[in-house]
Amino acid sequence: MTTRRTLLPLLVFACAWTVLTFTSRAATISMHVTCAVTETYLILEVVNRGDEPAQNVSAEVAFLDRLYNSPSRGRLGPGEWLRATFPIAKRELTGTYPAVVTVYFEDLNAYPFSSVTVHPVAFGAARVPRIFGTLEGGRLRKKKDLKLRIRNHSASQIDLRCRVMVAREMLADNPERELVLPANGLLTLEVPLENFSVLPGSTYPVYVLLEYDENGEHFCAIASASVNVERALPLMSVGFWVLLLVAVSGIGLAFLKSRAKHC
Repeated sequence: MTTRRTLLPLLVFACAWTVLTFTSRAATISMHVTCAVTETYLILEVVNRGDEPAQNVSAEVAFLDRLYNSPSRGRLGPGEWLRATFPIAKRELTGTYPAVVTVYFEDLNAYPFSSVTVHPVAFGAARVPRIFGTLEGGRLRKKKDLKLRIRNHSASQIDLRCRVMVAREMLADNPERELVLPANGLLTLEVPLENFSVLPGSTYPVYVLLEYDENGEHFCAIASASVNVERALPLMSVGFWVLLLVAVSGIGLAFLKSRAKHC
């Protein structure tokens, strides 16, 4: 009997910790974005492909050195969309230019989120860029260096502009830099990333824009990866220590009662 009473607090602790850690499944909000140019209009569409409504949804598009802001939607349920059309000045351009779309929204608890996507837009007889980049993703708790590899497939040097694009919940150290890519060369760089306010269990994309100009034509290549933000270690959780304190207190009380009965 004494053994059972002593083990009871431990069993309660184990069960409570299991419930705390594994049984809760958070609903998701997933913003799917499409962005394109038709004649003199920039067309944006944002669809919530998650299973939880979002609120206070708006979008910002950075394109050709200008910012375009959509109207705000008070609620965007699963399967619903936000559409916006922006007139743009007609330009005689050749090449591929990036449209960087940032969507701002809140969950039903008014917690703010953002998502970033990058869409290449081609003008004229755009050619394929002569550079190629890869970015390694992975798991992130607080800080992580992502490995970026850039290869030049041409026989001439390329002066490159490199920009890291992340949601506002993350920080990218040295997000913009100028690079010189040797002919037929390969560069390997580190992209320092930090979790600023990402909720554990979330997955965020990271984009690196690689741009250069050649003979009046603009080229843009995109390297991207996903980062999975992990939960804090159990020893760093407040809930863990509260449950541990309850279990230890229960064991102590059971031990004292057992001593009292034998005295």
